[in-house]
Amino acid sequence: MKFTIERTDLLKALDPAVKVIQRRNTIPILNNIRITAEGGEITVTATDLDIEIRTSTRADIEIAGAVTVPAEQLFDLVRHQPEGSHIGLAIEADSRLGLRCGRSHSRLPTLPASDYPDIAPGEMTHRFDMPAETLRSLLRDTAFAASKEPTLARICGVHWHQVESEQGPRLAAAATDGSRMLARRATALPDGAGGLPAITIPSRTVSEIVRLADKEKGEVAIALSESKIRLIIGPVVLTSRMIIEGFPDYDRAVPRDTPHEITVEAGPLLAAIGRIAVIADGDHIRATVFSFDERRLTLTMANQASGDLREEVPCDFEGAPFAIGYDHRLLTKLLSVVAGDTVLMRIGGESNPNTIFSSRAGSDMYALLARMQV
Repeated sequence: MKFTIERTDLLKALDPAVKVIQRRNTIPILNNIRITAEGGEITVTATDLDIEIRTSTRADIEIAGAVTVPAEQLFDLVRHQPEGSHIGLAIEADSRLGLRCGRSHSRLPTLPASDYPDIAPGEMTHRFDMPAETLRSLLRDTAFAASKEPTLARICGVHWHQVESEQGPRLAAAATDGSRMLARRATALPDGAGGLPAITIPSRTVSEIVRLADKEKGEVAIALSESKIRLIIGPVVLTSRMIIEGFPDYDRAVPRDTPHEITVEAGPLLAAIGRIAVIADGDHIRATVFSFDERRLTLTMANQASGDLREEVPCDFEGAPFAIGYDHRLLTKLLSVVAGDTVLMRIGGESNPNTIFSSRAGSDMYALLARMQV
């Protein structure tokens, strides 16, 4: 294998791949990336056996071939070459990969390309396109709520499924930490996604997708098999295993009857919660009392050791006064993704006292503060 490539093109191909490589791999070849040179371009592949990323870019190929080489070492060597330079890479007589740029000559150890693992996507049953911006919002607005507890593997990701609405079928993304919160966003069901099976995309895959989609302005091609998802995001092809275990039926936690509905401005509410947190976090106090009276929301945090804190926020509420307790830290997380200048709080009745937070009724994005059954 022997080829010459512009430094910037090589960095663009290496960057997505290097980010997939896990540190301290027990399988040596997984510290490497595979470089395949043929047909006027090179393809860089990286995998950790759960995610695979492939990126292709043009190059001046003199001798076709393939090899694997330590990912971080190659990336750092290329990164430190002068901007605008051209880099020559070739397999030398002792099977090392030689890198030449001007007067610089480096040699890196290699392993056979034939030993590099591939993630076979299987038969793709569903294919559809989605704007990169829509994909980002579906994942980014929900991923924060996903569990980070390895023992709860089936909820360590973002769940995609089809739902029915007044606007017709929608694609919904949801995530929960399994204890007391959930975030959900929905969008119009893309063409070709009808009958989409419910899937859960692992959190690490979600992070990679969001990072890649941040740089993309156009459409993202998505394909699904029984256990894999594949996305084409610009020049990058990402293939990932999915979480097979079933996601909890969160719909049971959504209150159907919400006798208490309150509208409050988002800015003043978040500011009040922030001031509550100054004392509450220092004393490890989680519960804050929210008291609702006509046109007024009062937040109270009391602690004999550090004193009391009381905040009043105007709100649109009519009805008999009542009070409810919330974990202010969870509430801050949930409110941060509810877009809009106002927050609509819909609090369930005695049979289901969970609370839905959204910017308006019927919003495609809502956050649920609830006990989840996992």
